[in-house]
Amino acid sequence: MKNRLVFVDLLRGWATIVMIEVHVFNAFLVEGMKGERWFNALDYVNGLVAPSFLFVAGFVFVVASDRKLEEFRSFGKAFWRQLSRIMLVWLIGYGLHLPFFSLTRTLYDSTP
Repeated sequence: MKNRLVFVDLLRGWATIVMIEVHVFNAFLVEGMKGERWFNALDYVNGLVAPSFLFVAGFVFVVASDRKLEEFRSFGKAFWRQLSRIMLVWLIGYGLHLPFFSLTRTLYDSTP
């Protein structure tokens, strides 16, 4: 079994649970309830979720890539594999924002 950093797993788990709570509350909470006193505390905690996700993602990347650091620095196979994974996520993310499946329609039929 690999050595795991339990606090990282716990932070990822809690961030996931609170992220679900954020989306559920934002979708279903009655507008009048947002004026209540407890909502300010909840809104503050909800504001910490995205930075927690980014922090733990960066931390996990550093820990996981520590053993491949020299290969990354010398633009070895691991570097290109990691770069291709990042580019794939980037392309899928931007592709999801395209208004049409057709490049021609996206260029000529879409509006700003």
